[in-house]
Amino acid sequence: MAKVFNKRHVRIISQYILFNKNIQTNFFVKKEGHYINICRGFHQDDLKNLEITWDEMKAKMKERKAKKFFEETKSFFICEENNSCKINFKKIFETIKSEYLRLSSYHEAKLGK
Repeated sequence: MAKVFNKRHVRIISQYILFNKNIQTNFFVKKEGHYINICRGFHQDDLKNLEITWDEMKAKMKERKAKKFFEETKSFFICEENNSCKINFKKIFETIKSEYLRLSSYHEAKLGK
């Protein structure tokens, strides 16, 4: 079980939100090394009331990819006794130390910067 929520995990969740939820992306500035980049993603305030269950996410993923993703990120889900799990966005944002879930470079380019 991963204690680290990495860029790949962020991209998977961001992509799911982009294609399955009606939430507007935002532009934000991120310093990366000596460079300042204009990025696109979802602000934590826009996701604070969003509930995404593991079952609905899993239904949109290939079985092998879904299994690996959940094994790596299970600690970032809140699971009830009835095995219903939902994403813990608060823990994700605390872990990635950012106010944004960034889209992949591919999706940023497709949406336009």
